[in-house]
Amino acid sequence: MSDSDPLPTGRKAPSPQLGSANQARVDILGKGVEDSCSFSGVVDGLPTDVSEQDLDSLLVAYFKLSHLSQKQSILSKEEEDSTRRLLGLLEKKLTNGDDAGSKNSTQANEATLACLYILTRNWKIALSVDSLIQIAAFTNPSDPWVTDEASSLATAILSPENVASATGADASAFITRSILQDYLRPIFSKATTRVTSSGRPTQFPDPDPNSHRQGVEPPAWKKHGFRIIPIFRWAVNAADANLVTTNWFLFAPVLLALIEDADSSTRQAGLEILATFIRSCPLKILQSTGIGTVFQEAIFPSLLYLPSLTPEEESVPLINAAYQALLALARRETDPRSPSRRKLLDKVFRDGVFTAYFHASEYISVVETLMKNTTAILDCLEVYSVKHLQNLLPMFSSVIADPFIISRPTALLEAVKTLNACLRNCWPRISSEPKYTAEVIRIISICWLNLYDGELASRPSSRDLTLLTDELRRSADIMHALSKNEDSSQLSNDLVPILQKEPRLSKLFSWVPNGP
Repeated sequence: MSDSDPLPTGRKAPSPQLGSANQARVDILGKGVEDSCSFSGVVDGLPTDVSEQDLDSLLVAYFKLSHLSQKQSILSKEEEDSTRRLLGLLEKKLTNGDDAGSKNSTQANEATLACLYILTRNWKIALSVDSLIQIAAFTNPSDPWVTDEASSLATAILSPENVASATGADASAFITRSILQDYLRPIFSKATTRVTSSGRPTQFPDPDPNSHRQGVEPPAWKKHGFRIIPIFRWAVNAADANLVTTNWFLFAPVLLALIEDADSSTRQAGLEILATFIRSCPLKILQSTGIGTVFQEAIFPSLLYLPSLTPEEESVPLINAAYQALLALARRETDPRSPSRRKLLDKVFRDGVFTAYFHASEYISVVETLMKNTTAILDCLEVYSVKHLQNLLPMFSSVIADPFIISRPTALLEAVKTLNACLRNCWPRISSEPKYTAEVIRIISICWLNLYDGELASRPSSRDLTLLTDELRRSADIMHALSKNEDSSQLSNDLVPILQKEPRLSKLFSWVPNGP
């Protein structure tokens, strides 16, 4: 039968679990498959050698299983034997397959998961614990070897019913015993000096956890393959507060090994996972065990992975992940007056934002990231941000008043939003000290004029211009509102001669009377 022949009626199996590329291939391959397929035929169609199980053989197996699932729900003894053999081949393919991220290997992973999904959904076939652990590596669609469809399939396979069938326990026991204790703990037992092999903080950690390697050889845990990170990510995402409370020490060694790794992508992944873990970890555990302080000390070095020592495209997501992890730690204390919360955020400003801006202010993507996170820090510190005004306003001035930043409107918009966050939180000091009021007025006025400077080569689009002018007007309106707390007429009177000299500012300060 040629590829151009029509598919016989009833031969096309519905397969919402597959991506469009795989489904299109199934439609073609299905033309050569007979309706009277059997479980033994599915097994015979898959080579026993994993390396020989190409995409087409897996898609044919999927096609046959789809048809069988529509015809019967009860298996004979012979069919059960064939199913077990098929399951063994698929599990072997999944655990030993190629995750290089090539299109073919990615589609093969998706096809394998689709077959396993049919087996577990229709015939309640129990997977092995090892297979379930490996399937967890396919739950994150942002990984290069995972499609959206594969992620959905993997998540469905990891249902409480399938976990219970494989382990005889619930999902919590699967995470703690199967993944954390049996799979990860032996691998990471000596991966960090900040905690003991049991996960408890050590009294005398090595100040440089990577010093013994000197960047020559990778850490031992990496020899076990890169699926470790997505498997651990799934475990953290699936863990609830109760599980974390009683088993936090099983998570700690892996988290610390990842966030202190020499490779920036591994560090970034570890910090993202850590932020999720912290949101599930009760404040009492973080404080009473000392692990919160250990995490702090391990995170801060990542704030200075800056250009030019770290490539800009690696630095930006890494430092953003580090700020998010530190903010997650700070937010575990819900009272903004908490001394420990304020101390942490003050340190983030001093050793993070201000230091990073001093060293990497010429890298606009880094500056944009710093602005986004500064907004979050200001909103966490609230009025206690006032102690940093003397450093914040000069930073805002150098960014917002720079005429060349107009070519990067998203960065400028973030900077103006951050200025407004500063006004919201530091308003008592800004409104009471004329020097701060004058500086804010100067910054937003220069920026407004830069936006309408016809001599600039790079001008923002109409959409960007609208967003920027709206945000700058918001700044001006905040200053107007603050002036009502003091001498309400003083600011307006001070602005009148300025608007007479520069009429373009009248739309920025529309509330000033007697303007041009």
